Amino acid sequence: MKLFYKEDYFDEFNGKYESISDEEFELLRKYLPKINKRARILDLGCGSGALGEHVRSFQPESSVFGVDISLPLLRKCSIACCQSDASCLPFKDESLDVIIAAAAYHHFPDFNKAISEPFRCLRPGGYFFAYEPNKFHPHRFLLMTNPLRHIFYRTGDHAISPQSFANKLKRIGFINLRIHYVALANEKSSWFARFNKHVYDTVANSRLDGVSGLLAPWFIVTGIKSTHH
Repeated sequence: MKLFYKEDYFDEFNGKYESISDEEFELLRKYLPKINKRARILDLGCGSGALGEHVRSFQPESSVFGVDISLPLLRKCSIACCQSDASCLPFKDESLDVIIAAAAYHHFPDFNKAISEPFRCLRPGGYFFAYEPNKFHPHRFLLMTNPLRHIFYRTGDHAISPQSFANKLKRIGFINLRIHYVALANEKSSWFARFNKHVYDTVANSRLDGVSGLLAPWFIVTGIKSTHH
């Protein structure tokens, strides 16, 4: 898979890349499945393993491991991990129970293969969870879509449509698909992220559901691998 980013791009991160605070994880956790003991959980595009570490903390008997294409980030990872391309995962068919992906898919140039491989590796009834930048948030739409995205994002990031993501999962064989809109920020986040969260929370609390999908900086998509495949 051809990389969008410079090979040394992630060397610049001395600490955790895409770290997740306890507050943010508690919000994300609401949409995670009830994970059985000794489940086999893959953190796809794990980076330095922030999401996988949080999942392991509340389900310590499960096996949590990560894959990422960046060795510098994997060296900062405290969960078991290996270097791998998302379009060619080193796991047997139907060998995983849960696949989670924290803001990973907007980095993947071959979106379809990065969906078909997790589908192959999940057991029937296995659970898929991912969260991504929401294409229809005004900031995302302006800076993460053409023609401006290559100016503002050196990694070639591309914001994703929630409905398009869910539709692709459906076509490949996922069922029970759900889209949830969220705003992630904590006291250490940038002022802009905190502002976005304040705006979204205000709208969400007013129950103006019709515009929540336009004001949420992030979306979560969840699904289950059909047992008929």
